[in-house]
Amino acid sequence: MTSVNKGLSGSSTSLSGTELLDALLNLGYQGTLALSRQQGSLILLFGNGSLKASHRLGSFGSLENVGWSFRFQGHSPSDIPQLASLHPGTALATLRALPSLGARQELQVGLIDFRQLLDRLRERSFSGSLSLSFESHHGLVLLLNGRVGAALFERDAVITERSNALRAMYRFCLEERGPLRLESLPPLLVRSLLGMALAQPAGAITPGTYSGLQATERGYTFYHQGEGYLHIDAELTGSGQRYAMVAEDAPLAEPELPDDPPGWEEQTFALTLRGQDALNPMTDLAMQFGHAFGDSGHHILDALSRGLTVEETATEMQLDLHELKPWLNRLQDDGLIREPSS
Repeated sequence: MTSVNKGLSGSSTSLSGTELLDALLNLGYQGTLALSRQQGSLILLFGNGSLKASHRLGSFGSLENVGWSFRFQGHSPSDIPQLASLHPGTALATLRALPSLGARQELQVGLIDFRQLLDRLRERSFSGSLSLSFESHHGLVLLLNGRVGAALFERDAVITERSNALRAMYRFCLEERGPLRLESLPPLLVRSLLGMALAQPAGAITPGTYSGLQATERGYTFYHQGEGYLHIDAELTGSGQRYAMVAEDAPLAEPELPDDPPGWEEQTFALTLRGQDALNPMTDLAMQFGHAFGDSGHHILDALSRGLTVEETATEMQLDLHELKPWLNRLQDDGLIREPSS
């Protein structure tokens, strides 16, 4: 059993869910208990030695089973179960709102192949999260039934998404940092988190039927059919609003993990004399370049001329790395850029 943000998390080992529940009731604890098994969870609210609320998420069998993962969080009286954020220091709102229900593994980076890990999770139809917080690095990958639904990464207050974030997670796993946390979550929770990660506002809602994730000054609250079933106590980052839960059968535009050699995205390019002329509006080449490459090509060449790395250029252009690479190949083939060492 380990202490987590003044709460407790661990495994019930030989205790059944019923025995663990009874023990907390007899001790008169006040707070929230999350019990998890397989990809189902039971979220329970206690107060003054009695059970105040119970929310079942997914399927987990009988409470008489043993070997439950759990997390208990003590807190002041509340109408909604509450847990503290495990990642309060990040600018990534979805990571701050990420619940930990106790069903997590810590993976030692440097010893895992991130690409193979994603493949294994796909084969298992895994629903849950991969997350990390280490110094100025914060990352999150959300998986729904084995599919990568969203990827976010923050480094030194710079945020990247989708393929660029996957690539950053991949690089992180190559280094002796960590750990990387793998947590199984009920699909209902993942679908709500995806609504925020993919910036899908709820729009006009009917309070009695709203399902999704609401961000307010008090933190982040999960709703299903109009009922709040879990609140994450964390300082708001970004704007407060309601997000729509992603539909169960929604097609997900899965980001690709680029397969370029490690360190490729940190590479810079030098402009050749031809490349410098292409940016000089006084030359004939600049007009030819504009016709051939357009505004996007001009902006990319300009970014490279300022010494930006491949990753920084992709971020500035709001492109995934695999979308930027063909542009770099074109610029290089046309003799406009070269690697500094060549």
